[in-house]
Amino acid sequence: MNAIAKTEQKVTYTSAKETSRAIRVWIEGRALELSGFPPLTMYSISYHPESKLIILNRDRNGKRKVTNSSRNGKSRPIIDLHSKDVANVFSAGERVKVTFSYGMIRIELHHEDVKQTDREARIKENAKLGKLARV
Repeated sequence: MNAIAKTEQKVTYTSAKETSRAIRVWIEGRALELSGFPPLTMYSISYHPESKLIILNRDRNGKRKVTNSSRNGKSRPIIDLHSKDVANVFSAGERVKVTFSYGMIRIELHHEDVKQTDREARIKENAKLGKLARV
């Protein structure tokens, strides 16, 4: 892998899905391989509920492993985050942004949802202070 590939980033979008057991964020495909997460790669995971962020780092001593699946005879890496820890960060149906960098994957709340949450908080705060919205 050349130096340029190690500095590039790829961004995809998905959503947190509700299952009977917990909240799930599913990542699969070539972007995993290009960011250094081919099948069977060990990784560690850290959850940051206060900032709506999950970080995955390549880690040979990590406790998680990229799943080795295949489709039409081609290898297909899969990371399936499916736990109550994910539910502590994201709610069902929330859109998430997945940023792939070499050796690290960031999963965070979609930027449009962040802005919406901020707007709603400002409206509530202004309503408490008795400020009226401009029409």
